[in-house]
Amino acid sequence: MSHTALRFTFAIGALALSVPLGGCGDYSADPLPPATTGGGGGGAVSTGGSMAGGGAAGSAAGGTTATGGGGGSGGRVEAPPASCTDVVACGGDVASVWFATSACLPVTGMADLTSFGIGCTMAPATGKLDVTGNWSFADGKISDNTTTTGDVVLEMEKQCLNISGTVSTCDRLGAPLSSVGFSELVCVDSTKTEGGCTCTGKVNQMGSTGLVSFNASQTGKYTTADNKLSIASGDKPEYDYCIQGEFMTVTLKTKNNIGQVNGTVVFQRQP
Repeated sequence: MSHTALRFTFAIGALALSVPLGGCGDYSADPLPPATTGGGGGGAVSTGGSMAGGGAAGSAAGGTTATGGGGGSGGRVEAPPASCTDVVACGGDVASVWFATSACLPVTGMADLTSFGIGCTMAPATGKLDVTGNWSFADGKISDNTTTTGDVVLEMEKQCLNISGTVSTCDRLGAPLSSVGFSELVCVDSTKTEGGCTCTGKVNQMGSTGLVSFNASQTGKYTTADNKLSIASGDKPEYDYCIQGEFMTVTLKTKNNIGQVNGTVVFQRQP
């Protein structure tokens, strides 16, 4: 056999040894990483290094894979909107961190002005409140990191201007009424009530969610019983509440000096 023929025979043998036969190859040490899936789920990685399946197909060049993508919904469940009517209480385990997603807290009825040293004890109130921030419950304690904001209008009768035995003017009502819990209060001559005042109060308060108070609290102990959540600090706010899945809906039940506050705040559990 010539030298040329001998070299050709060895070359053919080496090529045959380098190609595994069907059913005989060992793929346990495949160097390609597993494919990752997109929102719609990726397909399988082919032997040629390409990935096909739900989502945009990625290609693998030089032994690397690309992720699938697109398709599929994923994500968290959308939070239900807050209702402007009170929650139907059902209770539940509150131990977690909860973020306020929405609130509908209309203010109506009569503000209680008994303790403020002016010539009237009540005044019609209108307005609405909002709540942002979060609640954290652990080991029987609450950290109330919510902020309650809003505007409330009080329509004051003429006799309200009697401040500690002296008839005053509307612009001086702000001082005694500030202890209601307003961050700002402006009173002007009323266009609705003869001789009276219209007072617009701004609310911007940390803690005591929905309970506008000069004594708001951000920390304290809490208890739950009979579908009620009770906070043992500050003005001791109490709420009806209902937990369904990852959402908690609450309604303030403690009397509010600024007027009757109804409606709900919806919280979502931290994932």
